[in-house]
Amino acid sequence: MRKAVIVVAGGSGKRMGSELPKQFLSVNEKPILMHTLSNLYSFDNDMVIVLVMLENSVNLWQQLCEQYKFNVPHILAYGGKERFYSVKNGLLAIPAELAQDIDVVAVHDGVRPFVTHSFLNSLFSAASDGFASIPVLPLVDSIREYCDDFSVAVDRKKYCRVQTPQCFPFKKLLDAYCNINYSAEITDDASVWERFFPEEKILLVPGDERNIKITNPIDIAVAEYIVNNLL
Repeated sequence: MRKAVIVVAGGSGKRMGSELPKQFLSVNEKPILMHTLSNLYSFDNDMVIVLVMLENSVNLWQQLCEQYKFNVPHILAYGGKERFYSVKNGLLAIPAELAQDIDVVAVHDGVRPFVTHSFLNSLFSAASDGFASIPVLPLVDSIREYCDDFSVAVDRKKYCRVQTPQCFPFKKLLDAYCNINYSAEITDDASVWERFFPEEKILLVPGDERNIKITNPIDIAVAEYIVNNLL
């Protein structure tokens, strides 16, 4: 099974309170994004890695690659205004001679650096039979639904948290992205899949609590703990 992964890294540092985009902040003395790409490459060094980032971040990324002597092979693509367009650009950036051999593609957040190899294997394996597969975790907090000017409690057992990477048959996901229009209700790749293939199954694979998305300042401290104690 030939694999590919689209790594979306177009975030900013707003919630971090940083001028530096969060994917370039350091954890354990290395930029977060380098942890992510290194982990994916060590899982399968034949996997096609496409890194999608805003055009104005490319120079900084290239400088960091030189500084850290980072040599994980990857294809660069430019991000769009919305995540939808970034993923689409990443899929289209794969050269035709490589794309023709790809069976399954994953889409992953660049600021989730701790996805394990066994976790990746379970997701790719689940998608190898033509299904979509996404990692999910149960909710542990009580949740409420907004209803105009009040709220109501809802059963948390009916809901789950969704992580990345999300895995799909490559040609089918590319077809979906190229043939639907963006809307605000599309929040991830599974949303694209189920709009274009409403009768297709989306397999739910158990997620991993270590697979955090580094978004807020406290996440940096959590990430340092994970990399030094849990991996």
